[in-house]
Amino acid sequence: MESKKRFHIVDEKVDAYIKASLAPYSGLLGQVQSDAEARGIPVISHETARLLEIISRAIKPKRILEIGTAVGFTSLLMVGSLSAYGKIDTIEVDPEMAAEADGNFKKAGCSGKINLIVGDAADVLENIDKQYDFIFIDAAKGQYCRYYELCSGMVAANGMIFTDNVLYRGMTASGAKINRRQQLLVKRLREFISTAVADKRFLTDVLSIGDGVCISYRK
Repeated sequence: MESKKRFHIVDEKVDAYIKASLAPYSGLLGQVQSDAEARGIPVISHETARLLEIISRAIKPKRILEIGTAVGFTSLLMVGSLSAYGKIDTIEVDPEMAAEADGNFKKAGCSGKINLIVGDAADVLENIDKQYDFIFIDAAKGQYCRYYELCSGMVAANGMIFTDNVLYRGMTASGAKINRRQQLLVKRLREFISTAVADKRFLTDVLSIGDGVCISYRK
């Protein structure tokens, strides 16, 4: 396997400075984040979490769709951005992970605002007929094009799609030698970025923050 240290999106010193400058999350949110990181469960990077929080709070969405719940950290992060009577629909394929997320939602007292759906995201998306003000994608990177195809039409005017991990430790933009599995994943991520940027319904940018973020604003 390729070492993560071979690939960087930004200068390591700059990255370390940004991480050290941002205050940690406290309370249950901080506990969920630190526990997931200690157990090796993939969660959004701290600097990307802050960006996600800022943007979602600025939008004040009525409805949020999240693809990839994991232990529920980002759902807990975004629930505070909801407008009155707002709700989050979040999809998780792993039943054990979903059960842990559900427990965290109950601990936070916000399970009534979060609708947790257990199942394959593509299958679930094919059966959703709703409009969302904010969609957050952080699931199987190789399926990003499929997720985008299925959910981009669900975004309300002035809404947004926020997709994490699109630069894949810099490999998406790197010419370095990588193994065959990584080559396929890079190919699919490049296809996703090209699709999002070319979609005339949206104004899209790609940011070199965390593991790479693609933000698409619905015109």
